[in-house]
Amino acid sequence: MSNGIPAYQKGLEQKGTVETDRKAATTKVPAGRLQVAQKKQWIPGCTEFKHDPDLSITYLKHSKLPSSTPDIDKALSYVQQAPTGIGLLGELRKQDQLIVGVHFFSVFGDYPWPDDLSPSESGHCKLASSASSPVIIYWVTVFVAKRTPECIADTLFHELLHVWYMRSSGDSELNTGHDPGASIQIDAECKKFYSGFEPVFERGLKAFDEDLQKNIPGAKSCCA
Repeated sequence: MSNGIPAYQKGLEQKGTVETDRKAATTKVPAGRLQVAQKKQWIPGCTEFKHDPDLSITYLKHSKLPSSTPDIDKALSYVQQAPTGIGLLGELRKQDQLIVGVHFFSVFGDYPWPDDLSPSESGHCKLASSASSPVIIYWVTVFVAKRTPECIADTLFHELLHVWYMRSSGDSELNTGHDPGASIQIDAECKKFYSGFEPVFERGLKAFDEDLQKNIPGAKSCCA
Protein backbone atom coordinates (compact mmCIF):
# COMPACT_ATOMS: atom_id res chain seq x y z
CA MET A 1 0.00 0.00 0.00
CA SER A 2 1.20 3.51 -0.78
CA ASN A 3 1.06 4.69 2.83
CA GLY A 4 3.19 1.80 4.01
CA ILE A 5 0.52 0.25 6.25
CA PRO A 6 0.02 -3.47 5.44
CA ALA A 7 -3.50 -4.45 4.47
CA TYR A 8 -3.36 -6.98 7.31
CA GLN A 9 -2.78 -4.24 9.91
CA LYS A 10 -5.23 -1.82 8.28
CA GLY A 11 -7.97 -4.47 8.37
CA LEU A 12 -7.37 -5.09 12.06
CA GLU A 13 -7.50 -1.38 12.84
CA GLN A 14 -10.85 -1.11 11.12
CA LYS A 15 -12.47 -4.31 12.40
CA GLY A 16 -10.17 -5.63 15.11
CA THR A 17 -12.89 -5.90 17.70
CA VAL A 18 -14.92 -8.36 15.63
CA GLU A 19 -13.97 -11.94 16.45
CA THR A 20 -14.78 -13.39 13.04
CA ASP A 21 -12.72 -10.75 11.26
CA ARG A 22 -9.79 -11.27 13.61
CA LYS A 23 -9.86 -15.03 13.10
CA ALA A 24 -10.06 -14.64 9.33
CA ALA A 25 -7.24 -12.09 9.30
CA THR A 26 -4.91 -14.43 11.18
CA THR A 27 -5.65 -17.67 9.36
CA LYS A 28 -2.46 -17.00 7.45
CA VAL A 29 0.10 -14.64 8.90
CA PRO A 30 2.06 -12.45 6.47
CA ALA A 31 5.69 -13.29 5.83
CA GLY A 32 7.93 -11.96 8.55
CA ARG A 33 5.30 -12.02 11.29
CA LEU A 34 6.18 -15.48 12.52
CA GLN A 35 9.60 -16.22 13.92
CA VAL A 36 9.78 -19.52 12.04
CA ALA A 37 9.95 -20.05 8.30
CA GLN A 38 6.44 -21.17 7.45
CA LYS A 39 3.30 -19.43 6.21
CA LYS A 40 0.49 -20.98 8.20
CA GLN A 41 -0.48 -19.83 11.65
CA TRP A 42 -0.07 -23.21 13.34
CA ILE A 43 2.70 -25.80 13.57
CA PRO A 44 2.85 -27.96 10.39
CA GLY A 45 1.25 -31.38 10.66
CA CYS A 46 -1.27 -30.28 13.30
CA THR A 47 -5.02 -30.10 12.73
CA GLU A 48 -7.57 -28.11 14.71
CA PHE A 49 -10.04 -30.18 16.71
CA LYS A 50 -11.50 -27.56 19.03
CA HIS A 51 -11.72 -23.78 19.00
CA ASP A 52 -12.90 -21.57 21.81
CA PRO A 53 -13.61 -18.17 20.19
CA ASP A 54 -14.26 -16.44 23.50
CA LEU A 55 -10.76 -17.29 24.66
CA SER A 56 -9.08 -17.15 21.24
CA ILE A 57 -7.54 -20.55 22.01
CA THR A 58 -7.38 -23.20 19.31
CA TYR A 59 -6.57 -26.81 20.24
CA LEU A 60 -4.74 -28.93 17.67
CA LYS A 61 -3.58 -32.54 17.35
CA HIS A 62 -0.50 -33.71 15.51
CA SER A 63 -1.15 -36.12 12.63
CA LYS A 64 0.48 -39.04 14.45
CA LEU A 65 -2.06 -38.92 17.27
CA PRO A 66 -5.16 -41.13 16.91
CA SER A 67 -8.50 -39.53 16.15
CA SER A 68 -9.80 -40.55 19.58
CA THR A 69 -7.72 -39.17 22.45
CA PRO A 70 -9.72 -39.55 25.69
CA ASP A 71 -6.73 -38.64 27.89
CA ILE A 72 -6.38 -35.29 26.12
CA ASP A 73 -10.12 -34.67 26.38
CA LYS A 74 -10.03 -35.45 30.10
CA ALA A 75 -6.98 -33.21 30.62
CA LEU A 76 -8.79 -30.31 28.93
CA SER A 77 -11.79 -30.85 31.19
CA TYR A 78 -9.54 -30.80 34.26
CA VAL A 79 -8.08 -27.41 33.33
CA GLN A 80 -11.56 -26.06 32.55
CA GLN A 81 -13.00 -27.37 35.85
CA ALA A 82 -10.21 -26.39 38.25
CA PRO A 83 -10.76 -23.06 40.02
CA THR A 84 -7.16 -22.12 39.22
CA GLY A 85 -7.64 -23.10 35.59
CA ILE A 86 -10.88 -21.11 35.37
CA GLY A 87 -9.05 -18.09 36.77
CA LEU A 88 -6.17 -18.40 34.30
CA LEU A 89 -8.48 -18.82 31.31
CA GLY A 90 -10.40 -15.77 32.52
CA GLU A 91 -7.20 -13.72 32.53
CA LEU A 92 -6.41 -14.83 28.98
CA ARG A 93 -9.95 -13.93 27.96
CA LYS A 94 -9.17 -10.28 28.79
CA GLN A 95 -6.46 -10.17 26.12
CA ASP A 96 -8.43 -9.03 23.05
CA GLN A 97 -5.61 -9.40 20.52
CA LEU A 98 -4.16 -12.64 21.93
CA ILE A 99 -4.42 -15.89 19.96
CA VAL A 100 -3.04 -19.16 21.35
CA GLY A 101 -2.54 -22.44 19.52
CA VAL A 102 -2.27 -25.44 21.86
CA HIS A 103 -0.58 -28.28 19.94
CA PHE A 104 -0.72 -31.82 21.29
CA PHE A 105 2.06 -34.16 20.15
CA SER A 106 2.67 -37.76 21.05
CA VAL A 107 6.45 -37.66 21.54
CA PHE A 108 9.32 -35.20 21.32
CA GLY A 109 10.51 -36.75 18.04
CA ASP A 110 7.34 -35.61 16.26
CA TYR A 111 8.08 -31.93 16.92
CA PRO A 112 9.40 -30.37 13.65
CA TRP A 113 12.06 -28.11 15.22
CA PRO A 114 13.81 -30.22 17.91
CA ASP A 115 16.51 -27.58 18.44
CA ASP A 116 13.84 -25.29 19.97
CA LEU A 117 13.55 -27.39 23.13
CA SER A 118 15.20 -30.12 25.14
CA PRO A 119 14.12 -33.79 24.99
CA SER A 120 13.31 -33.70 28.71
CA GLU A 121 10.56 -31.09 28.28
CA SER A 122 6.95 -32.24 28.63
CA GLY A 123 5.73 -28.98 27.08
CA HIS A 124 6.86 -25.70 25.59
CA CYS A 125 5.62 -22.14 25.09
CA LYS A 126 6.81 -19.96 22.22
CA LEU A 127 5.99 -16.43 21.13
CA ALA A 128 5.32 -17.16 17.46
CA SER A 129 4.59 -13.62 16.23
CA SER A 130 6.57 -10.45 16.43
CA ALA A 131 5.88 -8.61 19.69
CA SER A 132 5.10 -5.57 17.54
CA SER A 133 2.37 -7.39 15.62
CA PRO A 134 -1.16 -6.09 16.29
CA VAL A 135 -2.19 -9.70 16.97
CA ILE A 136 0.01 -11.65 19.38
CA ILE A 137 0.26 -15.37 18.64
CA TYR A 138 1.61 -17.95 21.07
CA TRP A 139 2.30 -21.59 20.37
CA VAL A 140 1.87 -24.00 23.27
CA THR A 141 3.17 -27.56 22.82
CA VAL A 142 2.23 -30.51 25.05
CA PHE A 143 3.65 -34.05 24.74
CA VAL A 144 1.22 -36.76 25.83
CA ALA A 145 2.67 -40.25 25.22
CA LYS A 146 2.53 -42.54 28.29
CA ARG A 147 1.24 -39.70 30.49
CA THR A 148 -1.86 -39.59 32.67
CA PRO A 149 -4.63 -37.03 32.06
CA GLU A 150 -3.53 -35.29 35.28
CA CYS A 151 0.03 -34.88 33.99
CA ILE A 152 -1.17 -33.69 30.59
CA ALA A 153 -3.41 -31.15 32.35
CA ASP A 154 -0.53 -30.12 34.61
CA THR A 155 1.68 -29.39 31.59
CA LEU A 156 -1.10 -27.58 29.74
CA PHE A 157 -1.76 -25.33 32.73
CA HIS A 158 1.97 -24.71 33.13
CA GLU A 159 2.39 -23.62 29.51
CA LEU A 160 -0.73 -21.43 29.51
CA LEU A 161 0.61 -19.83 32.68
CA HIS A 162 3.71 -18.96 30.65
CA VAL A 163 1.49 -17.21 28.10
CA TRP A 164 -0.14 -15.13 30.84
CA TYR A 165 3.19 -14.32 32.48
CA MET A 166 4.92 -13.36 29.25
CA ARG A 167 1.96 -11.21 28.19
CA SER A 168 2.13 -9.49 31.57
CA SER A 169 5.81 -8.75 31.04
CA GLY A 170 5.36 -7.25 27.58
CA ASP A 171 5.77 -10.51 25.65
CA SER A 172 9.39 -10.79 26.69
CA GLU A 173 10.89 -14.22 26.11
CA LEU A 174 13.54 -13.29 28.67
CA ASN A 175 10.94 -13.20 31.43
CA THR A 176 8.92 -16.41 31.23
CA GLY A 177 8.18 -17.03 34.92
CA HIS A 178 11.10 -19.30 35.73
CA ASP A 179 14.80 -19.74 35.04
CA PRO A 180 15.89 -21.92 32.08
CA GLY A 181 17.23 -24.44 34.59
CA ALA A 182 14.18 -24.43 36.86
CA SER A 183 13.12 -27.81 38.21
CA ILE A 184 10.41 -29.58 40.18
CA GLN A 185 11.63 -32.46 42.30
CA ILE A 186 9.03 -35.02 43.41
CA ASP A 187 9.60 -37.38 46.35
CA ALA A 188 8.15 -40.84 46.90
CA GLU A 189 5.03 -39.37 48.53
CA CYS A 190 4.37 -37.01 45.59
CA LYS A 191 5.53 -33.94 47.50
CA LYS A 192 6.95 -31.35 45.12
CA PHE A 193 9.94 -29.07 45.64
CA TYR A 194 10.27 -26.09 43.30
CA SER A 195 13.54 -24.41 42.30
CA GLY A 196 14.11 -21.39 40.04
CA PHE A 197 10.49 -20.19 39.77
CA GLU A 198 9.15 -16.67 40.18
CA PRO A 199 6.89 -16.58 43.29
CA VAL A 200 3.65 -15.83 41.43
CA PHE A 201 4.38 -18.58 38.89
CA GLU A 202 5.19 -21.11 41.60
CA ARG A 203 2.01 -20.24 43.51
CA GLY A 204 -0.03 -20.85 40.38
CA LEU A 205 1.48 -24.29 39.83
CA LYS A 206 0.95 -25.27 43.46
CA ALA A 207 -2.66 -24.06 43.40
CA PHE A 208 -3.46 -26.06 40.28
CA ASP A 209 -1.86 -29.16 41.78
CA GLU A 210 -4.04 -28.72 44.86
CA ASP A 211 -7.09 -28.38 42.61
CA LEU A 212 -6.28 -31.73 41.00
CA GLN A 213 -6.10 -33.35 44.42
CA LYS A 214 -9.08 -31.73 46.09
CA ASN A 215 -11.41 -29.90 43.70
CA ILE A 216 -11.90 -32.17 40.70
CA PRO A 217 -13.79 -35.44 41.27
CA GLY A 218 -11.80 -38.45 40.11
CA ALA A 219 -8.56 -36.54 39.53
CA LYS A 220 -5.32 -36.76 41.50
CA SER A 221 -1.98 -35.02 41.55
CA CYS A 222 0.54 -35.57 38.77
CA CYS A 223 3.50 -37.37 40.35
CA ALA A 224 5.70 -37.74 37.27
